[in-house]
Parts: sequence; C-alpha cells; structure tokens
Amino acid sequence: MKTKLLILIVLSAITGCTHSAKESESNLANNSKLEASKDETSQQVFTDRYGEKMEITRNLTKNTIALKLDGKSYSLHKNHENNGYSTSDNKYQLIENKKTVTFLKKDVDMVLFQSEKDSNSEKIANQ
Repeated sequence: MKTKLLILIVLSAITGCTHSAKESESNLANNSKLEASKDETSQQVFTDRYGEKMEITRNLTKNTIALKLDGKSYSLHKNHENNGYSTSDNKYQLIENKKTVTFLKKDVDMVLFQSEKDSNSEKIANQ
C-alpha cells in the first residue's frame, strides 16, 4: 500500500512538473508575440508595368523591411551610408523616393522591380 502511494505521489509530481514547464513555454511564446505586436508596422503592395507584384512590410520600430517578390522573401535593414534599405550581405537594395520604388541586385547592377508609387500601389491596413 505504501509503495502504491509512493508511486502515485512520484507520478503526480512528474506530471505536474512537465505540465507547468509546458505552460511556462507557452507563456514565453505569448509574451514574445505581444512584444512583436508592439512594433509599428505597415504593409504596401506595388505593381509594376508588367503586372508583377511586390509586397513590402515595414517595421518602423526596428527600421527593417520584409520584401516579397516572385515567391522569394528578402529581409532588409536601414542603410545609414546611403538612402534606402539593403540586405545584410549588401547584395540587394531597395530605393524609394517620392515617385518610384526600385529593388535592385547590386553586384550585377540589375533592376529586379520598379514601380511608380502613387498610381500602382495599394496600402494594406496597418497592424
């Protein structure tokens, strides 16, 4: 009888410990989601003259941009040396001015996407 009681206590202690560990992991995940949601972000979709679309998600808090073009994603950060955003390896660059948005591959001087800002862009609701 004492052995059965001891086994039950040990099993309940083990079960309780793993359950609380799972709860704390989920709490950490929820907290990180809340912190990420505090960032000020905006999304915008541009269409070029060929009908291709490029989606830009700006994180104004972290000065970063997530860019989607032709099924590929690029993560760019603010380049303080020149105007615009570039990848960490400085291979791609996004340049924006009042009229156009240009995404280019720097090492071969190739424009991958170019669009006029006003007429061919649509804003997606801020998050």
